[in-house]
Amino acid sequence: MAFKGETDATITDRLRVSVSTVERTRSKFIKSGIEGTLNDRSHPRKPRKLDGFKEAFLIATSML
Repeated sequence: MAFKGETDATITDRLRVSVSTVERTRSKFIKSGIEGTLNDRSHPRKPRKLDGFKEAFLIATSML
């Protein structure tokens, strides 16, 4: 798409992704080529901010 001269706005509309996704993917392609972009490493999960008790408390109090 970009190689055909389409703008980021056109690409985001067509693929239904954000501009930052297009920019991030383009950056990966420039740094790592097609193989590095398609075979991106897995991303570690972020630690939970709330444990089970705090999450239940938040849900229960938000319904009041």
